[in-house]
Amino acid sequence: MSMDQEVVCLPDDTDQDPVPDVEPGVVLETDPHRLLQQDCCLAYEDCLTALARTNITSDCPQCNSTYAISSKKVGTALYLTWVHL
Repeated sequence: MSMDQEVVCLPDDTDQDPVPDVEPGVVLETDPHRLLQQDCCLAYEDCLTALARTNITSDCPQCNSTYAISSKKVGTALYLTWVHL
């Protein structure tokens, strides 16, 4: 999944349309097993909006080396860190 995509999680409900109308770039996740393998995190809207507005590339603008996102949970917080590969 790329950084410009949004994930929408839908419950497995037989009354629901199998493929709802979604915006371009939205990824639907309907597999409950895949959802259960992930940690559930709560986020404040302002923090999530600031993250969404962050312009991230796969190369460091200063040294041109490739980097990735590392995540670490501390208590109820989730820290995302960009690390060089």
